[in-house]
Amino acid sequence: RWRRLPIRTSRVSPSTACTTTALGRSTDLGSVEVLGSPGEEQAPRASSDASAITVARALPDRGHACRHRVLLTPRFYSRAVTAAPKRTIWWESSDPSAPAVVIDQRVLPHELLLAVWHTSADAEHGIRDMTVRGAPLIGVAAAFGMALTARADSSDDALRSAGERLCATRPTAVNLQWAVDRCLAAALSAPRDARADLLRSLSVSMADDDAEQCRRIGLAGLDLIRACAASTGRTVNILTHCNAGRLACIEYGTATAPIYLAVQAGIDVHVWVSETRPRNQGASLTAWELADAGIAHTLVVDNAAG
Repeated sequence: RWRRLPIRTSRVSPSTACTTTALGRSTDLGSVEVLGSPGEEQAPRASSDASAITVARALPDRGHACRHRVLLTPRFYSRAVTAAPKRTIWWESSDPSAPAVVIDQRVLPHELLLAVWHTSADAEHGIRDMTVRGAPLIGVAAAFGMALTARADSSDDALRSAGERLCATRPTAVNLQWAVDRCLAAALSAPRDARADLLRSLSVSMADDDAEQCRRIGLAGLDLIRACAASTGRTVNILTHCNAGRLACIEYGTATAPIYLAVQAGIDVHVWVSETRPRNQGASLTAWELADAGIAHTLVVDNAAG
């Protein structure tokens, strides 16, 4: 799926040319291994912007020059983390110029990488290529994209154009159009110099709202699971399909929220996870997040469900 392309240290942006921090330690860049998209003839030239290309994860030393693995994507980079973040999207810091950060779902369950978005174009690409997916998360991601747009150009034309591009990224549920419309309505009614801060605050509010809505779904489903456990006295088995978990939302998920809350309440739960062909969202995403949460589960092929 990915073709390895050689790249010289001198082609890496100046800010990362000599050393880079991977998994908490600074290492000499040395020989670099780049993953390019299928059919890509050569790696794009790095610019002076550190986001152009950044080392994502130090590979184990095999007795030769230090090697690193870089997940190369247009305009934004990924970096490795050792523990799963609580949320799927957030602002890197309270600094108004800080980038947005998302869990890169394309490489799960084999790696846990964070994609960093500096521009609205990054958000557009991230939605289009399924770095983020799931209607609730896509909607919030679009709000973050609108905030990134306003930071660079808060004019009416720029915001409307960005909204159109974001809405054209993926065919999905109503969340994407709804989020863009809400951002445009708020921004166009505000003074131009206040739009960037307003949209950033709105994106955070929309993320918080989605997390709370999922938590409430969990509370409603928790009563059903609790009643089932009480009536049978046995492990409650639940079958999932696709990924309607926290990776599709901000926290908790929709279908999985009752499962998380049930486990937190001490109820014995086991989840049958169907693989969900052809993209295998169940196998690569639902199974991963359940394992990350320490919830008992079994992965089954789609034909075994039901």
